[in-house]
Amino acid sequence: NYIEDIENKLKKINDKNQAIVLTGTFMYKSNKSHVKLKDIVNDIKTITDNPIYTNNYAYVFNGVIGGFVDIGEHQGSYVAKEICNILEGNKIEEGILPKSSGMYIFDYKQIYDYNIDILKMPKDSKLLNKPKYALLLPKPLKITVCIVFSLLILIVVYVVYKFIIEIKKSNKNKKLYERAKEREQLKTDFIVNMSHELRTPLNVILSTSKVAELKINTNNYDNKYLLGKLEQINKNSNRLLKLVNNLIDITKFEQGVYEINLENINIVEVVEDIVLASVDYATYKNIDLVFDTEEEEIITAIDKDKIERAILNLLSNAIKFTHKGGSIYVYIKREKDKVFISVEDNGMGIPKDKINEIFNRFYQVSDTLKKHEEGSGIGLCIVEEIVDLHGGKINVYSEVNKGSKFEIILPIYMVEENFKNLQIKDIQQIVKLEMSDVDTKEN
Repeated sequence: NYIEDIENKLKKINDKNQAIVLTGTFMYKSNKSHVKLKDIVNDIKTITDNPIYTNNYAYVFNGVIGGFVDIGEHQGSYVAKEICNILEGNKIEEGILPKSSGMYIFDYKQIYDYNIDILKMPKDSKLLNKPKYALLLPKPLKITVCIVFSLLILIVVYVVYKFIIEIKKSNKNKKLYERAKEREQLKTDFIVNMSHELRTPLNVILSTSKVAELKINTNNYDNKYLLGKLEQINKNSNRLLKLVNNLIDITKFEQGVYEINLENINIVEVVEDIVLASVDYATYKNIDLVFDTEEEEIITAIDKDKIERAILNLLSNAIKFTHKGGSIYVYIKREKDKVFISVEDNGMGIPKDKINEIFNRFYQVSDTLKKHEEGSGIGLCIVEEIVDLHGGKINVYSEVNKGSKFEIILPIYMVEENFKNLQIKDIQQIVKLEMSDVDTKEN
């Protein structure tokens, strides 16, 4: 048979219900050479879409669907046995024609390419080119199974996703609850502490005034004694005033109405004056208070009163929590367009897990510190707010029993309309007010 003749016949077939069965080999008319089996199959597929079957074992591996094919090895084995029977003189009942020695062999890929119902394949059929985990199902059913399986996967993924979301939500709610409990406890502690802060100076003021009144009524006093009692009253009045100022400022911060009035000023001089005015409070505890600067003048826009208050708060904390015989080092330097102000001590220090909490409102590091030193727990919060309003930030470096370092970083810039603070203030009175809770003289 010539391949050209077969191709011409195939071109005349218009019935899609017909199938093609390849059985033998073909030659080219031009040179009488044999056509490769794979080329035969490919040429036929370019002419027609009709399914191609075979009963030739060799074609199964060259792109046809397959079919019932004879296995030459099986036929040869059967014929050899029959010949042996003849030579041995055994009776041959069915002659030497071999029994059917074929089997159904199909190409898995071609079956699905031609959309053949795989469930109608004969039993014990052998499949070639079947992927290891491929499904033996009709294409429509296979698609359905894939869709169902995909939906199941999506459902599982959705359930897992919702489960994870719920877990995260639960954890978040738990954290919020714990945070709320912690905040509530802080407020409770603050109220208790604030009651103590209010009661202590009030009791001192009342008792001192009564004693002074008794002495005056009995004329059993001198000017020095009376001045001492008045000093106690003034000191504790300052403690109450500082506490009230802090509460008012915290309220202003929360409402967003706290204002700063900027003026271009030498910040080195401001800090130096505050430190010098605080030396007596450090000296009373035998603490060495040192001021140092890299430059004598750094002009920048600040609210002088607010910066003084922030530095005083850091100094008062350093004095309160530094043991007798310790030291406090205040240092200023400039780096490009920033000024760095650090207050460093070798006192009690702060635990690492508490450093991020100390700027929270009403937070105090430990009950132990509360017992030994006075404080409402809102001073550092005010310091951070003041620094933030100046466009700066504050860093803390601390180690328990080795000391702490608070570093304020402020931007250096000028304001166009230079606000002038015309109010004359006694810096000693300002320091006395802010240091009222660290003055260790007798009440």
